[in-house]
Amino acid sequence: MSSILWAGAEPDGEIPGEGAGPEPHRTPDQTLIDLNLHRAVADITAGKREYSLEPLFALPLANPEDVSFRQEIFRDLEEPALYQGLSAFARRLSAVRRSRAQAERASYPKERHRWHLDAVTGYCDALRGLAETLEAAPLTSAGLKGFRDWLRSHRESEPFRNLSRSQETLQKELGAVRFSVLLDLPDIEVRAWQEEEELEGPVYELFRKFRRGTSRNYLKDYPGSGSMNHMEAQILDRVALMYPDSFTRLESFFGTCRDFIDPGIETFDREAQFYLSVLDYLAPLQQAGLPLCYPRVWLPVSEGVSEGASGGAPEEDDRHEHDPDDPARRGAPRAAEIFFRDLYDPVLARELISQGEEPVTNDLHLLPHEQILIVTGPNQGGKTTFARALGQQFHLASLGCPVPGREASFPYSPRVFTHFGKEEDLQELRSALEDDLHRLEEILEQAGPGTVVLLNELFSSTTLEDALVLSQRVLAELRRGGALTVMVTFLDDLAEDMPGLVSLVAGIDPRDRGARTFRVTRAPADGQSFATAVAARYGLTYGQLRERIES
Repeated sequence: MSSILWAGAEPDGEIPGEGAGPEPHRTPDQTLIDLNLHRAVADITAGKREYSLEPLFALPLANPEDVSFRQEIFRDLEEPALYQGLSAFARRLSAVRRSRAQAERASYPKERHRWHLDAVTGYCDALRGLAETLEAAPLTSAGLKGFRDWLRSHRESEPFRNLSRSQETLQKELGAVRFSVLLDLPDIEVRAWQEEEELEGPVYELFRKFRRGTSRNYLKDYPGSGSMNHMEAQILDRVALMYPDSFTRLESFFGTCRDFIDPGIETFDREAQFYLSVLDYLAPLQQAGLPLCYPRVWLPVSEGVSEGASGGAPEEDDRHEHDPDDPARRGAPRAAEIFFRDLYDPVLARELISQGEEPVTNDLHLLPHEQILIVTGPNQGGKTTFARALGQQFHLASLGCPVPGREASFPYSPRVFTHFGKEEDLQELRSALEDDLHRLEEILEQAGPGTVVLLNELFSSTTLEDALVLSQRVLAELRRGGALTVMVTFLDDLAEDMPGLVSLVAGIDPRDRGARTFRVTRAPADGQSFATAVAARYGLTYGQLRERIES
């Protein structure tokens, strides 16, 4: 069976990063936290612990072809009947696992055998329903078409046919079992079934004359524990003596069909949950009218780096070992422009929608030579949210997922590095500046062509002069390395002319200089006007103070 997560893979229970093939790059936990995607992953995987989905969201794909492989499957699942069919299959297989677990917990052999038979029946029914769904769906993705063909072959195989026939025969035999129980407490007698008169009607007719209107219903459901008690087990033992052949075949079936779930089916079930869970998470965004799209991703081609078979990706071993002055390490024009239309943060958007508010979207267009983005503007103006949204685009695209926005095109960048400033931690015995420098050293060692670096409020614990000098050196090194860099900063001077630099500003309402629009656009940095607007809003400008003093 071919995987529906990994193009061309034959997982047999293994996926890249779990024993099959070379170890892929894993996105660090801190990066997911900085991008706020740890919250998205928690929501996506909530209630689905049995599938162990969390690791999949930290495993970027190897190349754009693998991204397209997953995107095609997501597109197929936009068909409601297919989505509903796979969801129904997941519920059925989950019920199968519960029945199998109940069999393992059963205290009495015959009880264990029956739970096991019900699990097998549910499994066969689930596969039949899945096959009908896939055969009826207008599939276009290579992944789902490949699995459909495998499932067709699997269901036609002799082992599965025998399993299906055996469980069906046993269910019919056990369904025909009839017996009577005579209660003469404290004695209980189990007898062969005999047709007897049904007494409900005559008893009801006898007491009907005492009926006075609608009486209260005192019946109450007492759901069973799911397990037999010792009395039920003894009754069943005596029933088995009356139907020895059926119960012998049931015991034999249990012994020969213990591991009845094919590994390929278990793998498909888990991998399908990746797609279904992501779509479930994104559904409220679509229902609110927010756009989602499948981005166009392409391999970045840097001057001085030889093209690979997939269109220009440098080998991992060569990417970071060039001399800093080597042309291959200098910022070079990309092969195409980058653009995002109606970009937004899905985590924040879901929160706002739940509160009845409307998220703000942003656009961004970068020319091939533009590499460094400096984002300035007022506090609480949406700068960090904008940077996060960009990082989310690159990471979600590297997983093959739909991304928030109307349209997007950018280089394939499975390695996203982040450093968001944080308060000093007395437990770590390291200052905020030391933490900044330590993390930046790690980033600079790994950042290069095909990587994205997001930096938020660096060096806020030091003086403005030192922060400016250190930030300029960091940007210069990142530019030489060829990484696409986004820096959110309070240092307006960083937005001065540098080759490949773009100044972005979080806007304020021109009618109310103290109100934020949360839109980020190209503009020269102008922190002075923001400070003046805030001071004016609170009556603290020089003129306002002088007027108040004089009055």
